Amino acid sequence: MTSFVDAYFQRTAPHALKRSYPMVAGLHLNEMPRDIPAELKARILLRLRQVPLNRYPEPFADSLAAKLAGWYGCNHNQILVGPGSSSFIRLLLTFFGLHMQGKLVITRPSFAYYEQFCLAFGIDYDTWELTNDFQYDPGGLNGLPDYSVVFLTTPNNPTGNVLAVPQLERLLNEHARSLFLVDEAYVEFTSQNTLPLVETHDNLILLRTFSKAFGAAGLRCGALIGQAATIEAVGGLQTPWQLSPYTIEAAKMIVDYARSTNWIAERVQEVVTEREKLFERCCNLATTHFAIYPSHGNFLLFQGSSAEAHLALLAACADHHIRVEDLNKKPRLARCIRVTIGRPEENELFEHAFAAAFTQVARKPATK
Repeated sequence: MTSFVDAYFQRTAPHALKRSYPMVAGLHLNEMPRDIPAELKARILLRLRQVPLNRYPEPFADSLAAKLAGWYGCNHNQILVGPGSSSFIRLLLTFFGLHMQGKLVITRPSFAYYEQFCLAFGIDYDTWELTNDFQYDPGGLNGLPDYSVVFLTTPNNPTGNVLAVPQLERLLNEHARSLFLVDEAYVEFTSQNTLPLVETHDNLILLRTFSKAFGAAGLRCGALIGQAATIEAVGGLQTPWQLSPYTIEAAKMIVDYARSTNWIAERVQEVVTEREKLFERCCNLATTHFAIYPSHGNFLLFQGSSAEAHLALLAACADHHIRVEDLNKKPRLARCIRVTIGRPEENELFEHAFAAAFTQVARKPATK
């Protein structure tokens, strides 16, 4: 007889994070390599001591939404905040999965959570396949029916590519009766700016997060940006009190500090500089047994030319106590490994691991 658990929970779980060996460098979660500034953290801790815990926080964190509206340059009624951008992903996938009139489309390969969530909760979806070199193909949406919803990520995780703003604008115009939800978790690592498109297109929603450039993944805070009517409609799906008073107050202080200093720009530039340095050094070392994809995020994607190359890099990282993200079992990502850009010494450690893997695999002929 099938047990209750087996009857209901045989679908793919949304996430299964494991740590199988001691880490010197955790380069697997696309976190920023440095904590927020000590001065800012001290101010936050002082403020949090004054927050009463016997009271509910603001139902929808309107004061934080106002702060973020000033930061992003949009109106207060064009933004929602929630406990991480993943909360909006879950909300919108669930709502449109239940009420879809066209097609629900997810980019592949992309942030695995989109497909994992749909599989876990039985939501039907189609895929928009990237090209063989992991670029967006606008023609892949030809024939998209009206009232469809397209989820895409730019810069895309884990491939690092972007959908250029003119291409996005063209898609918004060609599919004016379909909604495009654009996950921009890594947008600060590029020079692209899609926010002006929100003013002219009511079929565009942007997702932003505190987890990347803001360096506050532990805060669990994200934002949804769109035209006022769209945000009002989506806001009607939200339940109140999703953000703790600690998150609300800390996030507001982070935004204020960012507006008065160059802290975020400096941290982002450090990551970009380290990313390009690591990319160049690894390409100079090995292009025969590994493909290394240019990236607009805070990570690089490595693809082994053979199973041996893939396993050699994983083993070398384990030997150097580096945790990386093995994507080998994900759709379209055979033999792929994603590496987060860390502090200079962590990146150097990975470079040593990569060199060791290359030396090992170069000694014997590759088999696919």
